[in-house]
Amino acid sequence: MGLQFIIAEDAPEHNVSGSKRLSSAFGCPEEIWREYKDNLSFPLDIYSLASDLGLVVRYRPLDNEISGFLKQIDSRWTATINAIHSESRKRFTLAHELGHFLLHTKGQDDKEFKDTTFFRHEDNVGTINDYSREESEANHFAAKLLMPKEEFIEAANSLKSISAVANKFGVSPMAVRIRSQNIHK
Repeated sequence: MGLQFIIAEDAPEHNVSGSKRLSSAFGCPEEIWREYKDNLSFPLDIYSLASDLGLVVRYRPLDNEISGFLKQIDSRWTATINAIHSESRKRFTLAHELGHFLLHTKGQDDKEFKDTTFFRHEDNVGTINDYSREESEANHFAAKLLMPKEEFIEAANSLKSISAVANKFGVSPMAVRIRSQNIHK
């Protein structure tokens, strides 16, 4: 059985049932959860949320070390997600790109944000460079959006395994481990 790709020429039409068009003015995932908690559930429908916030989402096979990227295409911010990655990786990547969209795109029409496995580093003088800072902010945004603090703590205390917590939030076990280490940040 070969790999199947979801390749869309245009953004898929996602819409949270019964929701109004969401504002892209959010600066943190907690604001999204506070404002729209009645329409959001676990695992979060990140695809509908991104669409409702005005982000175009498309899937393409990319080099394995590239999870996704965000850039303007035809005057619209577009998240391109690696179609060959696992569903949990695609979900986290989209939440990460949504973080860039909400946190870093104002006045940045020509900027591109690329999520690679190699961005997590410090420069040669031991300080975080601007690229790493923005990537780190987008990762924290994604983790907080997909695994909100209160719900994460409740799930971690009530479920029997890391895998069960990962399944509840639609993320990888590694994302659960990292979130548990950074829960108070």
